[in-house]
Amino acid sequence: MGTPCAIGMKMTDGSVKAIRCNYDGYVAGAGAILAGWYTQQEYVEALLNLGDLSELGETIDDCLAYHRNQGEELNPAVKFDSVEDFRQTGNDVMCVDFLYIFDNDKWSTFGLQNTNEWIKLDVIVNKR
Repeated sequence: MGTPCAIGMKMTDGSVKAIRCNYDGYVAGAGAILAGWYTQQEYVEALLNLGDLSELGETIDDCLAYHRNQGEELNPAVKFDSVEDFRQTGNDVMCVDFLYIFDNDKWSTFGLQNTNEWIKLDVIVNKR
């Protein structure tokens, strides 16, 4: 059984576009990969353009995307009216346990137990 998450980005008009990732959506999985490797807007945009994912990888090529890798119909990013709309309805609309948002070149997550706010993600990556 997977731990699904929604990976979103705040757009210039204030809306949020998000895709679903079915596996390893917990903070030590997808959260660490997003905050450690997807640190530039163009990488996040390229990730969202893949549509829904089975698995998130450290690079776009390492991601397992249903459309690109498994020949399924493209399931494009879902649009939410605002960050608040994403926070309030994202879990239910996308059937996920965790939400991630890229906003102002920073990642935050929503869905940690005992908190009802966005938590900023900081990851130090030793890229050898």
